[in-house]
Formats: sequence, structure tokens, C-alpha cells
Amino acid sequence: MTRAILEADGDLYLRCFSERVPNWGGPRRVTQAELRAVFADGWRIESIDPGRFETTIPGGFARAWLARIVRLG
Repeated sequence: MTRAILEADGDLYLRCFSERVPNWGGPRRVTQAELRAVFADGWRIESIDPGRFETTIPGGFARAWLARIVRLG
């Protein structure tokens, strides 16, 4: 669906929970390999960097991936 609403050469910025988050419940975790597989056709991944979500879980944050992905024309 994102491809249908994003113009060619448009940037998609994505933040998702990383598989490096302990399994305490909550949202699904995503690996870098999954991101690369989902955006393999018609997209170019510019970067996938470590990030975080501020949370109320012990430690105060959860690990994330911050990705910049470009839709190819």
C-alpha cells in the first residue's frame, strides 16, 4: 500500500521495534533482514540505523530500527 501512496523518488522514514528488544510482550519485533526483504523490489534502502523508543518498561526505552527507504520510479 505504501508504494501506491508515495511518489517515485519519495522518501519513506520508518521506525519499528527491533528484534533486540527482550520478549516482554508488546508489538512485533522486526529484523534488518525482514526490512530488506520487504523492500527488495521497487525500493532502495538508504539506511537502517539503531534507534529507540522511550517507554515505561524497565530501563526506560526499547530498541528500534530507523530506516530511510526511497521508492524507485
